[in-house]
Amino acid sequence: METNMDQNVKRPKGVWILTIWILVMAGLVPLIALALFFINGSGFNNVYQLIFSVLVALGVIISAISAWAGIKRAKNFLVVFSLIHYLLLAYQNGLIAYKEIVPTDRLALTWGRSIRSIVYSVIIIWYFYISKKTDKFYEQKRIS
Repeated sequence: METNMDQNVKRPKGVWILTIWILVMAGLVPLIALALFFINGSGFNNVYQLIFSVLVALGVIISAISAWAGIKRAKNFLVVFSLIHYLLLAYQNGLIAYKEIVPTDRLALTWGRSIRSIVYSVIIIWYFYISKKTDKFYEQKRIS
């Protein structure tokens, strides 16, 4: 029976960086913001939007921790949940900029946020699905 110790593939630095970044920026920060909005009484008129946002944030948190531990299925869920987060963020910021809801001096900033979210999505897909180091790390046998 092979264990983690039998195959000594170290966790790549990119896995450290990306899983922690996604955990914080797409999981914890949105969840804390949602809690503060809810406590403050502002924000969500649509309960389905609130439930969806909480589920995505919790999915990011759980899958980031599991992907950091080297579970391949969790890596796939992490990519899906983070793409949902970042692509919806890109869409929202793009829509705000397109409809010029923000003042004109802040339009470039809003477009920049939209583009940055798309870039994050591309980086996540590239690193978790194209990078060879990541493949080796997630191909190890894991004790479940």
